[in-house]
Amino acid sequence: MATHHTKLNSIVRRARAAITTAMQGLPEAELVPVAGHARLEVRGRRFGWFLVDHHGDGRVAINVKCSAVLSGALKDALPAHYHVPKYVGVHGWIGLWLDVPGMNPMLLADAVAEGYRLAAPKALVKQLG
Repeated sequence: MATHHTKLNSIVRRARAAITTAMQGLPEAELVPVAGHARLEVRGRRFGWFLVDHHGDGRVAINVKCSAVLSGALKDALPAHYHVPKYVGVHGWIGLWLDVPGMNPMLLADAVAEGYRLAAPKALVKQLG
């Protein structure tokens, strides 16, 4: 049991660092801790959730806002990496498993940027270029 928790803690640390890195170029983006998870926000608008063992699933994931077309394409193209999250998936959100071995950090960066662009005020999105 301790081995599982040690491995999970290591995955969580790496995932949190990768999310922080992905958010660095996004004006006013924040990672706000909430009861073992974290919200991704820009000016109080939520564009993602970092989830650890959500509802006891034993997984580490990020759920982000996503256009419906892109969400379906990602889930179909890379089902081992992407999933439609419960509750918010029907509203165009996509989930990305962060505990998949060899997970490409560019997938995470693209997902975070997509969610940010959909939630951020236009003035902030223009700063991205």
